[in-house]
Amino acid sequence: MKFAAENLLLLMPLPAPVQFKFPWRGYQQRILEELDDHLANDHLHVVAPPGSGKTVLGLEVLCRLGEPALVLAPTLTIRDQWVQRFCELFLADGTRPEWLSTNLRQPDWLTVSTYQALHAVCTNPDPAVEAAETAALIARLREQGVRTLVLDEAHHLQNAWWRSLMRIKEALTPTVVGLTATPPYDVSAAEWKRYCELNGPVDAEITVPELVAAGDLCPHQDYVCFSEPTGSEGQRLHELHELLRAEYAAMRHDPALAAALASHPALQAPHDHLDWIYGQLPSFAASLIVLHAQGRALHPDQLAVLGVEPGDVPPLTPEWLEKALGFYLFEPTGFEAHQAHRRALEKHLRQRGLLTGRRVTLRFHPQLDQLLGASLSKLFSIGRIVEFEQAALGAELRLVVLTDYIRREFMPATPTNELPLNRLGVLPVFELLRRQTQPHQRLGVLTGSVVIVPTSALSALLAAAPNQPPLPSQPLPYDNAYSVVLPPAGRQTELVGLVTQLFEQGDITTLIGTKALLGEGWDAPCLNTLVLASFVGSFVQSNQMRGRAIRTQAGQSEKTSHIWHLACLDPHASAGGPDLALLRRRFQAFVGVALPPQAPGLAEGLGRLGVPPATEAVPPAETLNAPTFAHALDRPALSRRWQTALAAGSQLVPQLRVRPDFELPEPLPRLRRLYLTRTLAYLLAELSCALLLFAEQALNVLARFTKQKHSVAELLLLLKIGAVVGLVMFGRRLWQALRLYLTYRDIGRDVEPIAQALLAALGRGGLVRAGAGLTAVAEREPDGSVTCSLLGGTAFEISVFLRNLAEILNPLDNPRYVLERQSTLWRLVPQRDYHAVPEELARTKKDAEHFAHCWHQRVGSCRLIFTRTLDGRQELLRVRGRTLATALAPRAEERSRWQ
Repeated sequence: MKFAAENLLLLMPLPAPVQFKFPWRGYQQRILEELDDHLANDHLHVVAPPGSGKTVLGLEVLCRLGEPALVLAPTLTIRDQWVQRFCELFLADGTRPEWLSTNLRQPDWLTVSTYQALHAVCTNPDPAVEAAETAALIARLREQGVRTLVLDEAHHLQNAWWRSLMRIKEALTPTVVGLTATPPYDVSAAEWKRYCELNGPVDAEITVPELVAAGDLCPHQDYVCFSEPTGSEGQRLHELHELLRAEYAAMRHDPALAAALASHPALQAPHDHLDWIYGQLPSFAASLIVLHAQGRALHPDQLAVLGVEPGDVPPLTPEWLEKALGFYLFEPTGFEAHQAHRRALEKHLRQRGLLTGRRVTLRFHPQLDQLLGASLSKLFSIGRIVEFEQAALGAELRLVVLTDYIRREFMPATPTNELPLNRLGVLPVFELLRRQTQPHQRLGVLTGSVVIVPTSALSALLAAAPNQPPLPSQPLPYDNAYSVVLPPAGRQTELVGLVTQLFEQGDITTLIGTKALLGEGWDAPCLNTLVLASFVGSFVQSNQMRGRAIRTQAGQSEKTSHIWHLACLDPHASAGGPDLALLRRRFQAFVGVALPPQAPGLAEGLGRLGVPPATEAVPPAETLNAPTFAHALDRPALSRRWQTALAAGSQLVPQLRVRPDFELPEPLPRLRRLYLTRTLAYLLAELSCALLLFAEQALNVLARFTKQKHSVAELLLLLKIGAVVGLVMFGRRLWQALRLYLTYRDIGRDVEPIAQALLAALGRGGLVRAGAGLTAVAEREPDGSVTCSLLGGTAFEISVFLRNLAEILNPLDNPRYVLERQSTLWRLVPQRDYHAVPEELARTKKDAEHFAHCWHQRVGSCRLIFTRTLDGRQELLRVRGRTLATALAPRAEERSRWQ
């Protein structure tokens, strides 16, 4: 079916004339102009951030298709937004027509519902009833002529919901319009395939910087307010760390543990248990590391399996000890003679909270997450942020605090409320802010079960719904300046819209709510400050919450937004502790402008805010907070920094950064130069020692003439001893330095040809378009790392390419095929490196061989190793064993760059 992009007035089977009332945004217009091409496969899949206008785009597309449609949304709030947007923006009189339904049991020309409602209709404990209900729904939709299916934020689908939806899709064979802000790029290949089976491949992906550049989203900045545990929390934190240190020391020196590990058949006779070691290499290696740490001599057969020397065995760390303990406690066979010790050890670890299920934790105590994540210090951080932003913006402030729990116990039915605020939640935040009254502050609470507004705003609440009965309310018993609104059944959704209107009007300037209600789909463009007091760390949910604040506001072209994150530092952990680690993961999903003193460029990760990386010590909270609040004072500077950053490019390009392991003190090229320098230095030392031996002979001759026998003899003896010691010592170091230089070649220079070989193999396998102008490029960074990107590809093609390239460049795990890269140094010294054949190119021997052929053409000589044979397993074990002992294996990580 063809659609004229300029035909905005549609009179096909639509029950009434429909026309969008406003100009299209740039990306919307572009997609509409290309609609014919996008719908060639009966799918349109658009990825764009919250606030970019995906709902309006979806409505326009379903209208242009001109056939009855079913729209599915993740929540009731978002469902109602679809109805509201359609009526307000597409219908002349703005009133809801009779042919728009929100009831799946009574569908109409346009039916808007939720995934959960669809699943409820199609699900029943009795299979016969379930089949009948599903058939009845399909019959109703067919009778109505539904031929368009719009899926809003389809990443929400649970497995059961997905099955229900696929039955509907297969029965109706509709045109599918998929809209999302957060596609699940980080899932497995199988899950991504299922996702695309429903939504189709991604047709267009719009990024936040592109929309800020176009003026469709406002300039914004993430800030982190750091805190440290309160007194009682700090004491508990100290106790937990002391417990971890004591348990680690006791376990690493436990002779009974070492004896038990050494008794396992695989350690007793490694060559007789190669299949077991192949599948349990981390357990085998961890056992050897524990034995080595306790001073036990390792048998040559144990080391030979891993292909390592005794000096290459890694030192014992809490992580390796965790692996060894997990193996010892839960390996079903091999430790039968140690059952009593195993049971006692398991009980001991569980009593101390170091064993949850089958997971042993010695690096951090599970209670640390809860203690830091819910630290009371965060409550006071919120108070500080609100006070700061209130002083800066006054009556213009529109601030929202999103948290996880309501905590109704902090709203007592007593004349006074002096409860100690000892928990984080909606009502504790409200109570803290209520007690620290500030000029122009007007607080509100909006959750699914508790709604509080200023008593002075009740008249505005009544005026906002003139045709509805007044909503009952009652003053707080301990503060009549605020009233609790008590909506009758059926009016809760209406109340969300009314309180939002109060917020927009300024009758409420600070609104506290739950992420469940306001974190996704809630729309208040006036919002200019957001405080995220949630434990959420996933890309999807955190991105959705953050999206509430970055929308533009009509009539406010200078709007900027601040997004505040909270983190409680662990003073006993140099990297900051698990709460900061969670924030680091969250920030991998966010692209924004860097803070001074960095240049105003776009980047992702916490580094752009001046937070040290995980490999460096984190300073105290106030040292980090001082510059943060200083920068947050200057909102006009935020707009200028965005303008400068955006001028440096036009699009956000996903890349793979290949770097040395994080434990390296130097970048790999510099490190290899260091080893070359050391090699030459040790060689010079060896020559010096040889010269000493020659000098000894010369002095002996000289002594014959001077006759100073006694003193010269002593000197000669010292020279001999020094020369021999020097030859031994420097000779060993010379060999070590030379071996490292010869063994670990700089992979950076090979990244681009490897990427080109991968691209050719992916094209042949149909995973990306073959011969479609796709180009793999790589470039060096100042720190010695290499970045690689795919030019000319779709979002999906780029994702596939980078995922497979990371598999090749990362250390080996347990691939089906391995490529041995064969090269020579100075055309004399052979070098061998090993890379996994990516899973998607290793499903058949033919695919793996073609990848090897592409590699041979573009990278160089190689040998394909099938690891599912005995010889292949032995070789893979040796390769993986060697990587346990070295920190020089490259690591690949995805990032994005504005260019």
